[in-house]
Amino acid sequence: MRVVGLFSVSQAARKGDAGAQTQLGRCYELAIGVETNVTEAARLYSQAADQGFAEAQLKLGRCYEAGRGVDVDARAALTLYKAASAAGLAAATHRLGRCYEEGGGVEVDFTRATALYVEAVRGGDADAHESLGQCFALGRGVEQDCAQAQVSCIKGGPNGWTRTRKSVGKSQVHDSRASFVHAASFLRCLGCEAGRGWCVGGHQ
Repeated sequence: MRVVGLFSVSQAARKGDAGAQTQLGRCYELAIGVETNVTEAARLYSQAADQGFAEAQLKLGRCYEAGRGVDVDARAALTLYKAASAAGLAAATHRLGRCYEEGGGVEVDFTRATALYVEAVRGGDADAHESLGQCFALGRGVEQDCAQAQVSCIKGGPNGWTRTRKSVGKSQVHDSRASFVHAASFLRCLGCEAGRGWCVGGHQ
């Protein structure tokens, strides 16, 4: 960001503009025109979030989730994601789904997580496609469906299916409830070639 632009944003942030506070916080978080200062970034996000600015709520939630500029607080992150999701921010709906899938500040609920991923996909969040695909791959909240998993992950980006294959492989092998036979079988299924219409696991 140019110095003039940064100065204008800083002035607007000081006057309480939530959008400017969020933009300036991002500058401090990512070292755009200023030195990295995650504590200042979180402070600015908090100011904007207190005004109900959804993007700031999402960013502050991620700070709490990762412990960037604030202490790790999964419940605070969950609350912020809920607020931003209620405001219609699809990316926040996706993060909220991750909380339910992983137990971040709330009990694990795969069905709820999957529903939130679907909502996020419909809202236009590209990353949610991959998360939804992994749910189909693992049978979390939905019936296990390798073909649907592949379709969803590919929609999420060129590397989504590759990442899902690796992620599902680890989940299956380390999940005490799954047999190694089942893991091996499903991993063969995950050898599906995108667009080829076949896989060694026998799905068409």
